[in-house]
Parts: sequence; structure tokens; C-alpha cells
Amino acid sequence: MGGIYLELEHWNLEMVRAKPTEWSPVGIEGANLDDICSDAFFHKIIADHLGTFDEDTSSEIAKRIRRILGELRIGLHYRKRPTEGSKSAALRACEMRLNEAVESIAQLDDDSRQLVIDASYSDDKGDDPFRNKYEAAFRQVKALARWVQSAGASVEKRSPPGRTFESDEAQAVGKLLKLWQDTKGRSRSVEKRVTPKDPTVEELTCFARDTLAPVFCVSSRKPNLAGHINRALYGNNQPIKK
Repeated sequence: MGGIYLELEHWNLEMVRAKPTEWSPVGIEGANLDDICSDAFFHKIIADHLGTFDEDTSSEIAKRIRRILGELRIGLHYRKRPTEGSKSAALRACEMRLNEAVESIAQLDDDSRQLVIDASYSDDKGDDPFRNKYEAAFRQVKALARWVQSAGASVEKRSPPGRTFESDEAQAVGKLLKLWQDTKGRSRSVEKRVTPKDPTVEELTCFARDTLAPVFCVSSRKPNLAGHINRALYGNNQPIKK
């Protein structure tokens, strides 16, 4: 049991909050595991923790594990998105710089302003040569400053989020427990099938940590699965059992 168990509690990893410029949304491609999990990984997880199965059954189990890991990977990615506070700070800084630009342009003397206007006509990008590009650009900068200010105000009006519950980890553990329950009694042969019992805390801990380790590693996430395992096995009010 736990042939590829990873001592993740010894890893010095923290969930690093992404800067606004570093994080971007992902679609279904965010659940791809080809860069972190090989077929051999799934075969070993199944053999070490669930038992021996025919090829078709093993393939179905591997697909379920892939779905669990893919959902966890996307969930952890979205947990790294910028917080309301970091978005508000970024927008305030942007607003300040735009307002400074507007003020600086407004304070130009007539000769300096004319130089900018002349430069705007030499920067011909197919625009109407008779259009006052300087005034149009200045209006757009002022409009952008207003939009950024409005965006910042909308963020600040939102209620501050409470403590994030690790629902992604909880769901992954719950689905791994269900997978155990669905498959453990089918191992060896249909004739010898018995009603599967729930795993012990130690068994589910090893199964969950070994299975989820690649996603936690690539997400720089230090897992704390004890509470999720306890709730999955015994409910919210039961002590951890061995």
C-alpha cells in the first residue's frame, strides 16, 4: 500500500497568490494531465490501492481518476486568481497613473501641445488626415481613467470574501472514496466479489495522497487532507479513526 507515497507534508510549498499579470482563465484544456501523469502512473495507483482488474475495467477506473485529477487541477488554478484586494490595488495604481497623464497633458503649454498635434499627423495609420487625432486621443485617455476608476469602485463595493474552504480537495477526496467503494470489491474476480468495506483513515490517506500528488506538486500546493478524509469517512462530528 502506498508504493509511491510522497511525503508531501515535508515539502516546503505554499499556495502562491498569482499577480494580476500572471494569472489567466483556462477552459477545458486546464484539466489536461499529459504533462504530469503517464499511463504507468494510473496503472500503479490502481494496482497499489485498488487491486487487479481486467483491461476494460482498469481503463474505466483510470478515466475516473483522470476526471478527478483534472477537476482538482482546474479548481486549484482558479484558487490562484487575483483576490479582490489585489485587483483593487492594481486598479487604484492604474487610475493614479492615468490621472497623472491626463493632468500632465492638460498642463502642456501651447507650443508643446502643437508639437504633439504635429506628431499625431505624422503618425499616419490610415486615419482621416483632417481628424483632430490629438483631441480624440486625449478624450480616450480621460475616458479610460474614468473606466478604471469605476472598475475599482465596483470591486471595493463587494463584500470581502470569507475564508476559502478547500472544497476542491474535499470533492476530490469524496470522489476517491466513492471510487474505492465502487471498485475495491470487484478486484480479483467477479466470482469472489464481496461487499467492499470503507477504507481506514490510513488507507484512504495513502490512496488520496498518492493519487493527487501530481496535481498538488504542479500547483505548488501543500495538501492538508486529514480533515477532508475524516469528514468523508465519518461525517463532520466524528473523531479521526485509525
